[in-house]
Amino acid sequence: MGRQRWQCDECRLTAGTRNNTKRRRTQLAEFLDWLLEAAPQRRLDCDARTFRRRSAWCWQLEPRIEPDGVVHRVVMADGTYVNGWCLLTAIDGEDGEVLAWQWCARESTAAYKALFAQLAPPDVLVCDGMKGILKARAQIWPHTRVQRCLVHVQRDTRADLTSRPRLQAGRELKRLADALTRIHDPEAAVRWGEALNAWHERWRHMLAERTYAKDNPDDPRAATSKGGWWWTHLPLRRAYLRLERLFKDGTLFCFLDPALTAPGSVPRDGNRLEGGLNAALKRMLVNHRGLPEAHMRRACEWHCYMHSAKPDPALILKQHGQDAKTGTGIKAKSWNLAGSYDFEVAEVHLGFGITEDGWFGTPSQLRNSELGFGSIRAYNDGFRANSYGVGLSAPVGASGKLIAGWGMVDPRDNGAAYAGRDLKSQHIFGLAYTYKLSTRTNLYAQGAYGKNVAFASGNKTQSIGVGLRHSF
Repeated sequence: MGRQRWQCDECRLTAGTRNNTKRRRTQLAEFLDWLLEAAPQRRLDCDARTFRRRSAWCWQLEPRIEPDGVVHRVVMADGTYVNGWCLLTAIDGEDGEVLAWQWCARESTAAYKALFAQLAPPDVLVCDGMKGILKARAQIWPHTRVQRCLVHVQRDTRADLTSRPRLQAGRELKRLADALTRIHDPEAAVRWGEALNAWHERWRHMLAERTYAKDNPDDPRAATSKGGWWWTHLPLRRAYLRLERLFKDGTLFCFLDPALTAPGSVPRDGNRLEGGLNAALKRMLVNHRGLPEAHMRRACEWHCYMHSAKPDPALILKQHGQDAKTGTGIKAKSWNLAGSYDFEVAEVHLGFGITEDGWFGTPSQLRNSELGFGSIRAYNDGFRANSYGVGLSAPVGASGKLIAGWGMVDPRDNGAAYAGRDLKSQHIFGLAYTYKLSTRTNLYAQGAYGKNVAFASGNKTQSIGVGLRHSF
């Protein structure tokens, strides 16, 4: 039969076993070659439909980079938006290898904290300077220096002043911003700061000009201004104050600090991340346009994993084992107990549950959260959480009903995946109203508010919905 056979000592019967490991490795290699290298399906040794059926199990594999505690001197971090989701990535600023990634709904503080918690604090963080990443850096990596991406600084200045400023002050300030990427030594940085200060001395009276609502009642800003006035040259003022602030706090020319450049140069922009990893990721999604949302996210994860230091698809296959449904040998368990009692004027509902070694949920439950899908691992060895629920429903008139509820999930043990993390209790508050139009048709309106969603401190989500329900 071409494979090893086994014989029973008692009945002398023989049987053969098939080892699928080699075949699965080959299929995974073909799948990744098609996914990441855009190898056409027509070049494979089978038709396209057979290939998709044969490699369908590969979408179940979940690539991940385990934290290794290695300190990287320079880390670049940024987010890229993919079909309504945001993928945060962190790479080594010197060689470009992917260090970690995190899915989220937007570039928030909670999302970046989840990303930074996977890494050891570096010496320098190169970023675009958005509020979320700066707040997360201050909390997770308080001693890490920040180098603002000079290309982003130039873009922000151009957004305020336009590419062709109308005012002479704007043209001079834009020339100063354009000169940022041509500065290569500390002496040139000092001269640039002096030029910025000289510009302010020439135009400081212009920056201080105000326009009053009483003199311009037809201006739309007159209706929204709180003090009855606004800065006449607000975009120009905003562009200058940004450059001044970055120069004073040392994030504009951090890459020229001798203490940081002694081991090697420090990047002054995030082009290695945006023009390298993120650009290739977008090209991959264009090559495979039309993927379902879950497959699109998994494709992005494989793209990041294969650009890490030591990608090993065979190891991912081994970690997931033979159970392609769970992708892990861990079995999540949940026990729930619930009851209700009707007091005629209102009905009370109570519930209690225990979840171990994982969490049960769907991506849609976390779509509007700060961390998004992937922030809670579906399988987490040693994880334990208690769930509590209280609900109240009461009739309103002959056809209406008011429903209110509160639910809490209290993590009691972080498990292996979140060892050392400060997980918070998740609270969900809901309120709904239904009105019966007929036996089978009713109108409904509902709203929900979540606090510490995905067990992240300060992570909030809201949802509002109205609709018509008809039962057939």
